[in-house]
Amino acid sequence: MRSGKSVTSTLFLTITAVLCSAIADEAAATKPTRTTNFNQGWKFHLGDLPKAPVGAAFDDDAWQDVSVPHTLINAHRWMLDGDPKRDEKLAMEKITVAPDDELQSRYHRTVGWYRKTFKLPKDCASRNVFLSFEGVMQTAKVWVNGRLAGEHAISGYTPFHIDITPFVNFGGENTVTVLVDNTLKQDVPPDPHTKDYMQFGGLYRDVHLVITDKLYITFPWEERDAGVEITTPAVAEDEAMVRVRTSVRNSSDAEKQCRLETSILDADGKTVLSRDLTRAIAAGAKHTFDQTAAVMNPHLWHPDHPYLYTVRSRIYDGDTLVDQVENPLGVRWVEFDKKTGFSINGKKLFVDGHCRHHHYPFVGEAVPDRYQRFDAQQIRKAGNAARTSHYPQDPSFLDACDELGLLVLEEPPTWMHRGKGLWMDRLAEAHRRMIRRDRNHPSIISWAVCINHQRAQPELLNAAEEEDPTRQLAQADFALPMCYGRRMPSGGALGSEYPNWCGKWYRWDEASMIDQTRQWLTKLNAMKALPDSAGAFSWVMYDYNTLRNSYFQKAVCPNGLVDQYRIPKYTYYSYQAQHDPNPMVFIANSWSPPAKKGNVNVEVYSNCDTVTLSLNGKSLGAMEQDKKLPKIKHPPFRKSVPFTPGTLEAVGSIDGKVVARYTVKTPGKPVSLQLASDFDTIVADGADWTRIIVSVVDKNGTTVNETFVDKKDKKGGLLPTKREVAFEISGSGKLIGDNPVLVEGGQMVILAQSTEQPGSMTITAKSKGLAPAKLTVRTVAGDKK
Repeated sequence: MRSGKSVTSTLFLTITAVLCSAIADEAAATKPTRTTNFNQGWKFHLGDLPKAPVGAAFDDDAWQDVSVPHTLINAHRWMLDGDPKRDEKLAMEKITVAPDDELQSRYHRTVGWYRKTFKLPKDCASRNVFLSFEGVMQTAKVWVNGRLAGEHAISGYTPFHIDITPFVNFGGENTVTVLVDNTLKQDVPPDPHTKDYMQFGGLYRDVHLVITDKLYITFPWEERDAGVEITTPAVAEDEAMVRVRTSVRNSSDAEKQCRLETSILDADGKTVLSRDLTRAIAAGAKHTFDQTAAVMNPHLWHPDHPYLYTVRSRIYDGDTLVDQVENPLGVRWVEFDKKTGFSINGKKLFVDGHCRHHHYPFVGEAVPDRYQRFDAQQIRKAGNAARTSHYPQDPSFLDACDELGLLVLEEPPTWMHRGKGLWMDRLAEAHRRMIRRDRNHPSIISWAVCINHQRAQPELLNAAEEEDPTRQLAQADFALPMCYGRRMPSGGALGSEYPNWCGKWYRWDEASMIDQTRQWLTKLNAMKALPDSAGAFSWVMYDYNTLRNSYFQKAVCPNGLVDQYRIPKYTYYSYQAQHDPNPMVFIANSWSPPAKKGNVNVEVYSNCDTVTLSLNGKSLGAMEQDKKLPKIKHPPFRKSVPFTPGTLEAVGSIDGKVVARYTVKTPGKPVSLQLASDFDTIVADGADWTRIIVSVVDKNGTTVNETFVDKKDKKGGLLPTKREVAFEISGSGKLIGDNPVLVEGGQMVILAQSTEQPGSMTITAKSKGLAPAKLTVRTVAGDKK
């Protein structure tokens, strides 16, 4: 048998309604109610107040109505003005300044107040009541009914919960008030040192109201031995040993006879095995159950077939079911080796991944679960791995990684410089809580124990070894050529950032996108050529908001394969050709008139054996693949062809059979707008949204990149178009974003967010000289997405 690494996913709290009577009555519900989404119905005030507005009598009618996820500052306020040289100097220096320093005000590091009123039934009086926060940027204080219930100041990326049982009124109304403080902190990581990415503040991740019996499964992040911890001590193709440690607390004033029933269900919901243990737990005490069982002939989890079981943990007080949680289980083993690199389930695999910043336009980090999954899907189509640079990311993103087969290197919340004293203590604690929250994800193959490109930190190393001895720990390696690297103790290196961080690759500039592809694939080819290379992560998947706003346009770093609006650049398709299981062809050219007469060098990305070109129906023959990239599975196809306006088509074949086609048409004069939405239906919870993509098109529906008729910058680079598009919305929705927007490369995005009223919303886009466009999105009652 082979030694396996830690498996499964994060704690799932799956119940959606607070019905305390149903907890006690198993006949009324097949599983006890535990968690309610607490995202709706908040009031919000930006900025501090002379007196804390914590009592129920405080009048917050004038405050803004918001739903969570929510950020303190809208994006249009991030597009900063002022003296570029001054801003650059401030942003690049270590931040060791007072909270009222100019840098803080210019980057909108401020505070915000949130308030919410809710009721609890009388029959909940025998229960425990918690508020659980997936993440608050950056620190938080929580009051319930005017009394301080708890504080959190470890990091803005760390989950926490607060026991509010002593403060609530059962059978009546309750008021919760949260002070979110995103001002610069000398002792809270990743502040106060230099970093290039912004933090926007707010209740930017989900909030839950958790009601449990007095006998309950503990929260996984609260201490070393807590929650449900699942490992696979030994895995082989014919048998897998699964170990489940379940921590149960008896918070009542009497001894409880506790029975734990642990079941493993297959992907169809059929029980594979079930085990029971019974233990008397004293009043106020906690006990950790330890169970091990064998799964015969397991379905193994792998990026190509990410099979997930479910581990269901049920707690009985005598014969009464009182608590239940479910966790996905992925059975696999991974190895790093100095000679062979990385392997999973005994098969070598090159970890071909991308770093992810989670910033979105207009909402910063306040991204609903729907688009956490959207990102995971987009990354998976162009790779098999993600590096969470430079902080723990949303639980729903990691859930999607498990489901999609996306390998993960997860990192603590820090960037480049080490702090001292309390700062380092908090970073180590944040690292521990990250591991406790995420240790059950099969997608996570390693924890990073270094501060970005610095050497391994003893505090992080010790924390990871104590919290999760089943995974190897990635440490910085400066000897790794071509990019910053991570090396495993047993050997095998992961390139953590390539080709470099400071490129300027814009979606409206075709030449820069072609240059990006060639640089990235050249470095990836070199990484694959190293004998002990386990894999590499490109820098970066998405353009992101940066403090270095004078160096990059609009405070956005344009390094990504995909821009911040989630519109792909050409390089994205070159990676899709390496990973998409379906035949694909993409022409990296808009077939617009070239600046100079003569032939045009056409580049095509495809996973087909052969690609041929035709122009206006006439064959131009087969294309040649780049022979200078021998380690790349599907190098780009290239061919120099004469330019003639019309239709350029690429046809891909495998074993002589045509399997994919792609065409581009010379764009004509722009005549109208087109609108498209990622989703035609979203949830009416006041927080869910969908991208609305507006395109400038000609009479044939071809996107027109008006950049080509604009002026160039001082260095000869193309500038984006100045065309404005204005939006209007009616019905059950609202718009988020700059309105009007400036279109870039023929396309731009605005977000359409639901209200709490189900129905539909109609979005209209208008621009001078173009026919307008309309689109309707439905909003429906339901769970969060």
